[in-house]
Amino acid sequence: MAQNNTLRAPDSFTLKAVLSNYNLRIESKPPKAHHINIKAPAVIEDLTNKKQYKSQLIKEDRAIFSLPGSTYRIFQVSLYLCDDANTYCEKHTVQASWKNKLELEKIKPPEKANALLTPQEFKIDEYGFILNAPEKAFEIAKKDRKPLLIDFYGIWCPPCNLLDEEIYSLPEFKKRSEKFVKLKLDADDPVSWPLKSRYRVGGYPTLVFATPDGDEISRLVGFYPKDEFFSVLEKAFLKRDESFEKLLKQAQQGDLEASKQVGVLYLERKDYENAYLYLKHLTNTDLEYEKLKAAEIGKTEDKALLKELLEKSIEEISDSISTLEFLSKLAELHEDPKDFQKKKGLLQKLVALTKKIITNPKKIKGSEWTLADVLTLQATTYEELKEKNLAQKAYEAAAQQYKKSLANLRGIRSTASRGYNLELAYCLGKSGKISQAEKIYTTLQKEYPKEFTFYFSHARLHFELKNYLKAKELSEKALEFSYGDNKLRVVEVVAQSYEALGDKKAALKLVQNTLASIQLPEDKTIRTHRYFNKLKAFEKKLLSL
Repeated sequence: MAQNNTLRAPDSFTLKAVLSNYNLRIESKPPKAHHINIKAPAVIEDLTNKKQYKSQLIKEDRAIFSLPGSTYRIFQVSLYLCDDANTYCEKHTVQASWKNKLELEKIKPPEKANALLTPQEFKIDEYGFILNAPEKAFEIAKKDRKPLLIDFYGIWCPPCNLLDEEIYSLPEFKKRSEKFVKLKLDADDPVSWPLKSRYRVGGYPTLVFATPDGDEISRLVGFYPKDEFFSVLEKAFLKRDESFEKLLKQAQQGDLEASKQVGVLYLERKDYENAYLYLKHLTNTDLEYEKLKAAEIGKTEDKALLKELLEKSIEEISDSISTLEFLSKLAELHEDPKDFQKKKGLLQKLVALTKKIITNPKKIKGSEWTLADVLTLQATTYEELKEKNLAQKAYEAAAQQYKKSLANLRGIRSTASRGYNLELAYCLGKSGKISQAEKIYTTLQKEYPKEFTFYFSHARLHFELKNYLKAKELSEKALEFSYGDNKLRVVEVVAQSYEALGDKKAALKLVQNTLASIQLPEDKTIRTHRYFNKLKAFEKKLLSL
């Protein structure tokens, strides 16, 4: 074995990098007539983030490493090369940078440590949003003293896609949003975690309007038609220097209007204790009174008290969208078989209310609900009541609403619409029109061949139909393109398909390997933890079989 400083093997080994399941997968291979010493250390150092990882797999002909994330970084791989005759074995290091998908570039070692602090590269989408580069967006906002519009989205999320198709694509949006620095954050990407935690983001889409210094002004949760959207946009710009902190001080000094605004914002953050604290001055004569009831319900953990509050709120606030939500929650609380008749009565009330709202759609105005949403809720309620035929008719009626929306799309081919088509395919599948749903899913897969969403939704349809082999095939395809949070969701369907096909061993291996590889955020309110825990529960089930 060589003991001097002269390297006898070629001073490099080959590196190949690909992005797989949101991890940067790096494979190294030895030069000709050499092999890797599998008993010696083999590590990769993420120099940009100052972290070190051991190899995931090491064999004489290759070593494989994994770095979490896909952003720009500099890294170096170190391993020991031996000649095939085993006359020497020596440490070799190759340094490289990852710049974007499928591009690996060798670089010279930096002369100083601070040379590693390369500014984050960023892209801007067709609507003018900076993509997944929060530091850059905040830097520009501070420099130009512009307020921020931050869109937390999921590529799989129909209302998120509708914002692109119905709002962001409008020339009016381009003109009216020029006053903002626009940032989009992929909710499944760990790059979104710090701001999701800061702004208490739970559902998608969530649009946070913030001052140039990043203090929240207001937010929108869900998809809203353009009139409501632009109204909120304009109000946020007018209040661009009025941060939430300033509003909070006014509320604490007794300003009731400020208190109301603070309470509503806390409610949207799902901070129910503070929401109730700042809304409790409202009475049943106030338009926002139902928000007070929502805060009171949200903060209550005692099951018996919660039932009592829900029943009282349903009596006080009748025939509204909030009543739909309260009835749904109250029905969920009656899971005990002894409560069956009570639950059945609540579900019947829920169906009756959906019928009232469907015949008077004005009740939906100003909320994030659509007529199709109400029809879908009616369908799922019929399913709980074991009324299959009525459920299918309600799903079919919801599908008709989505078809109307597709027909009214501006500037986009109906076959390319992600949001409406995802909802339409789901409702068609649930209504029993399987071939029509299949056609939409396969069209979307052709339009977006490297995206997990459409394979995943298609797989779930087949799993529900007990076509487990087809569900396995489609979910494995979805897994190929999944990452972050959505990877956890996809893995569950793949593993469930394996289990249904009798391969418990493969299901357990996939689940355990995934759980071992996932990076979790420190903030446990971020829903990555919920998906992780759900997969853990499935692992427990598999181990018990």
